[in-house]
Amino acid sequence: MLSIRNATFAYSKKAVFRDLCLETDEGGFYCILGPNGCGKTTLLKCLAGILPLNQGRVYLNNTDLSQLHRNSIAKLIGYVMQEQETVFPFTVQQMVAVGRAPYVGLWASPSAEDMTIVEEVIEQIGLTKLRDKKYIELSGGEKQLVMIARVLAQKPKVLLMDEPASHLDFKNQERVMQLVKKLSLSGITVIMTTHFPNHAFAYADRVAIIHEGNILADGPTKSVMTEENLSTAYEMPISILTVKGQNNQEHNFCVSTQKAVG
Repeated sequence: MLSIRNATFAYSKKAVFRDLCLETDEGGFYCILGPNGCGKTTLLKCLAGILPLNQGRVYLNNTDLSQLHRNSIAKLIGYVMQEQETVFPFTVQQMVAVGRAPYVGLWASPSAEDMTIVEEVIEQIGLTKLRDKKYIELSGGEKQLVMIARVLAQKPKVLLMDEPASHLDFKNQERVMQLVKKLSLSGITVIMTTHFPNHAFAYADRVAIIHEGNILADGPTKSVMTEENLSTAYEMPISILTVKGQNNQEHNFCVSTQKAVG
């Protein structure tokens, strides 16, 4: 569905990643892990066509992304940034309607069809009660749901998400992650970066770990999320524990085993 091949990107002369290759499947949930500064956000921006690669290509259904118009890309790929604030007193409905921009002419207003799609997405994400509330008055978790809804209004085939739960409390993290998983099961390809390896354990079909500008491991979640790989990536001892939940179902999660200071 979406792939990046033999990709190198550098700010000035410093390479963020080198000769990097990733392939994603249609409708899967792909999680990208790695420490701060490893290039996760930069990689997403390259996949979205926001940043141009120094070398290599990004392909969408075997079409070189660099050959597509920005509007064409926006109709196929949605990008949810870590944070997005606005000084304008837009309502939730108006914020979601911005997602229809690729389909609306430069000086035109959203059509009745556009607004029908906006209302459908608002209902799908569970924002109906907040529809007329100002975005700037929402909680962090509610704002993140609005940003997801805005991108879904683009009707993308691929959803790129940069640390979607990084600033949320535990309840809202789970709320957002369960929604993202549901979207992947509906057929949207999800590629998400995260600081939380346990989110990958709980939700991802496949995982890639970035370390020192290269892919340390890439593949099915259980085969990639090993104590060795995680300890190497985060440069600290990490253990994987297994617990049994409801219906005796096993769940894996990782913890640091580094000795506490003091």
